[in-house]
Formats: sequence, structure tokens, C-alpha cells
Amino acid sequence: MSNLLIILISSAVFLALIVWLTVDTDHVKRWTGIAFLIAILGGIFIYGTIDASQFSSMPLIAVLRTVVHVGKMFGNAGDGAHDSFVDIVGDNTFSSAFYWMVHFFAYYSVVSAVILVIGRDIVRGFRTWLLRIHDIELIYGIDDNTISLGEDLIKGRRVSLVFVGKGSVSDSILNRTGALVFGDNDAMNPNAKFIKRISLVKGKGKIRVSVLSDDDEANYAYAMKMLKSFKEADILPSQTELVMFGRAAFIGSEFQALGDHYGYGSVKVYERSELSARLLLWKYPLADTVSFDEKGKATKDVDVLIAGFGAIGQEVLRKVVAQGQFYGSSFHVHIFDPCYEKRNGFFNARYPGILDNYDIKFEAYDARSEKFADYIKDKAEGLSLIVVAVGDEYTGREITNGILDVLELSGTTLPVYQCYAEKIVRNRHKEECVITNVFDSEIMYGTSLDALSKEINHFYYGEGSSEKQWQECDYFSRMSCNASADYLQGLIGRVGTPDDDEHMENLARSEHLRWMAFHYSMGYQTMSREERIKRAELYQKDNKVRILKDTTLKRHACLIPWDDLDELSVFENSYTGKNVDYKQMDRENIKAVVGIISAM
Repeated sequence: MSNLLIILISSAVFLALIVWLTVDTDHVKRWTGIAFLIAILGGIFIYGTIDASQFSSMPLIAVLRTVVHVGKMFGNAGDGAHDSFVDIVGDNTFSSAFYWMVHFFAYYSVVSAVILVIGRDIVRGFRTWLLRIHDIELIYGIDDNTISLGEDLIKGRRVSLVFVGKGSVSDSILNRTGALVFGDNDAMNPNAKFIKRISLVKGKGKIRVSVLSDDDEANYAYAMKMLKSFKEADILPSQTELVMFGRAAFIGSEFQALGDHYGYGSVKVYERSELSARLLLWKYPLADTVSFDEKGKATKDVDVLIAGFGAIGQEVLRKVVAQGQFYGSSFHVHIFDPCYEKRNGFFNARYPGILDNYDIKFEAYDARSEKFADYIKDKAEGLSLIVVAVGDEYTGREITNGILDVLELSGTTLPVYQCYAEKIVRNRHKEECVITNVFDSEIMYGTSLDALSKEINHFYYGEGSSEKQWQECDYFSRMSCNASADYLQGLIGRVGTPDDDEHMENLARSEHLRWMAFHYSMGYQTMSREERIKRAELYQKDNKVRILKDTTLKRHACLIPWDDLDELSVFENSYTGKNVDYKQMDRENIKAVVGIISAM
């Protein structure tokens, strides 16, 4: 075998050893520790035997020499002491093998420790090089949730995972995912230099930026800085995607590429409390708590109890209003919060239509009070949904356990849902609790939660790519499709597809109730007759004016009972010359969703 071949094979074996030792650091660290312990114990025996024999009359010197020799053993091949040792214990295969095995473990522990340090840099360089050929999943914000999410995102995909933040990621996670972690100033405040480091160039490769730290303001700033860096590097919008936790979902329009406006190619912005509340009613539809006759008409009222009226409690109220309207039933919500009057100011100002049009009562009592317990005793049989949204997990569990005990004493086994920013916990007496994590790729990245919403949006757009149409959707339209999808999926799943005119009419009536509730939950109010007439007069001057909808003042004339819609259709048609039928619109929406669900 030629010298060159030997050199090449040795290099390959040594490099493979370095990579293996670095990739499997958990095992390497454990075996290095074991090797070190064996070397110490064996070295003490070997050199203790030699020094005790040579300095038997000076035991202190023998001890000191033994300690020094054991230390030196980790830095030499051990040739000098072999003959002395076998002369004392006997020159045979066992003694010689023991001597060299101890020195091997000593040498191994030193070499593996060095490789752990040097190899880590080599593998980091290799992973950085892979950014040139892989798409990139970049996550800003390092904690247990984002680390778990990152692992989930790259399963079965040829992508490179990059974390940016000041948190730490364990070696086992890094080695399992092949991730890179950056916490330097260029990464934390992205610029063209950082874009070059991650090897992103115009027209080549894609990057999804997930901005998920606990600080919404920092998230906004990071997403904006990254966008400016992309623009400076001339990265195409089609190469980029943004998923972000923000102070409000509607700010996503600032980041979305649209027309001449440079932005991310795809944008998903979530307000934590809104996402948590939506997830609750997506996973556990209110329709499942209501009984219906064979024609889809509700035969049971919706009665919701909410403990806590902070950010999440307020979002839960908005969602239950939008998702809890069924033709044939009445709707009631009871909220317990000792500080609700200190927390409801902005809510009342933003959503006056909710409080004006629905039976919503507030009680200034803690959910651990006698008043609350008595309410559950009295209403246990009729309650549809109980949500605990007090913010603190310890208090939430305490309240939930108390509710379950009171329900059991009342002979009811209704589930209780704890709703937090990062998860939903379903508790029911004598059942294992079910935890749904908000930090889930299926939920946050839209493959499940928005699937039906995209198809509903596509139905209204017509021809074209449903994915592209969804990306170009404005905030209100996206929320509208989400509300329709979540509601109708639950309702149709509960009552089945309409099989005659009466069944269709009842579902259409329910859809109109849902549509009104959604608009109230988005801050809209009913348009007065006087306002309608004024807008009709404006339409006569400018046919781009929508007669029945004022997006500036958030007024809509269709926020009226079902039976009044015919008159409204006639009113609009008399000015426009069109043939609008608002009742038929609700019927068509039911037909469309039934078809979409069947196709999916």
C-alpha cells in the first residue's frame, strides 16, 4: 500500500472519528469520564506499586511520586515505566496488557477531550457550509418551546436550522438537529453581513424567519431589521417567509410583499392570546355542546362560563361570541373576575357591539369565591363551556380542581379548559388531562388550522392559486375566513350536510347569526337607516362607494335579523341596479363549505 494511500485513509478515519465524537457528544462525554476514572485507578495501582517498591523506606516520597506520575501518565505514551512494573508484578501477557490498557484509557480521555473542543469547531464550520445548499429555518428567541418547535420543523426535511438569541441550546439538541446558534451583535441586529454569513443570495434558496421571543416589541424590531437586510441584499420576496408573535395580528400587513411594496413573500402574525382562544374553539367546537333536531335547528342554549377577564379571557369572549350562535338557541356568557372593571375599558371601547347585542354578565368575584361555587351548582346541568383564563398556572389549576369537585357533587362531568398563552389544558373528572401546545408546527404554520380557511377564501376569489390568494389576503378578510371555517366545520360536523330546503335554511340562518357575531367581535356596529341613505347618495356620485358597509367607522347595514335581509337587498338593488340577495349569500356559503369539506 502506497504512502499516499495510507495517509489518505488515516486522514479519513481520523476525520470520521472527530465527526463521530462531536456528533455524539453525550456518549463521548460519558465514556471520557469512564476512561478517565479507569486511568486514574489503574495509574495509582501501577505507579503506586513501582514507587512503593523503589522508595519503601520513604513512604511520603513514594506517595508524592505516585501522584506526580499518575498526572504525567495523561501526557506520555507510558514506555518508560513498563519494564519496572512487569519486573515487580510479573512479566506476562496479563500484566503487560493491563499496563497498556490503563495508558490507553489515559491517552483516550485526553484525546477525546481535545477532539470535543476542536471537533465542535470543525462541525460548526461544516454546518455553516451546509447553509449554502439548504433552505433555512431561522428562529429568533431561544427557550424550551422554540427549541422543541425547531426540532419539529426540520423532521424529514433537507433544511438547516438556525437559532438566534441569548439563550442556550444543549449539545444533544444541537447534534440531533444539526442546528447553529448565533448570539452576536450581527445576528441579533441583522444586517447585510449576517445575510452573507448564512449564505443567502438573490434567487437561490429560501428562508423562513420565525420571530418568537417573549418580547413582542423586540419581535417587531427584529422582523423589520431582517426585512431591511433582505432588501439591501436584493433577496426576492418569494424566497422569504415570516412567522411572528406580535402585539396585534393586523401588523402583518406591514411586512407582506404586495404590489410595489417590498416585504416577506408570506406572512403569519399571531397575537398569543388570540391564537390560544382560536385554538380552543377550533379543537373543541361549541357546536359539539349543543343538541340539534334532524333539520339542523338547535334545541339547546349556549351558556358559557369564563373565569378571568385578562387578555386571554377577553379573546375567549370574542371567539365564543363569534362561534356560539345557532339558530334555535339563545346565547349567554357569565364572567367572573374581581378586577373586571379595571380591565374592560379597552375591550368595551373596541367591541361595543358585543356588549350591546348579547347577554353577557360580569361578576366582580374571584373564581374561588362562594359566589362562583354557588353559580356552578345552580347552572351545572345547563353549562356548555367552562374556561379558566386567569393567567397564573398555579391559580388556574386550583380553580379547575375546585370546579371539577363542584361539578362532580352536582352529578355533572363537564370538561374544564385552562387557557394560557402557550397551551390549552382540558380537564375532566376521571379522565387524563389533554394538553394542546400552541407551539406546534401544525398550528402555527397553517397546515391544519388554516387549511379550510384558505379554500373558503379561494372560493370567493375564483381562479388562481389558493396559497397565493391567501398570502395576499388582508387581515380582516383572513380573520373572516378563519371564523367561517372554524364555525362551519364544527357545525356541519355536528348536524351533517343539508339534505332538503328546510335543513339548508336553518343552517343559513345560523351562518347569518355567526356572520353578525364575527363582525361585532371585530368592532362593527349596525348602520342606521339614515346612514344607509347618506351612503346611497354618495354611491350615486361615486359607484366605488359600498352602500351598506363603512370600513372607516366600522358600520354594516347587514347586522340585522334574518327576516329583515330581503328589505335590505331591495334597498341596495334599487340604487345599484344589481340583483343582490343577502339571504342567498348565506345559503351559497353553506353550499360552498359543504363542498370544500367533502373535497378535503
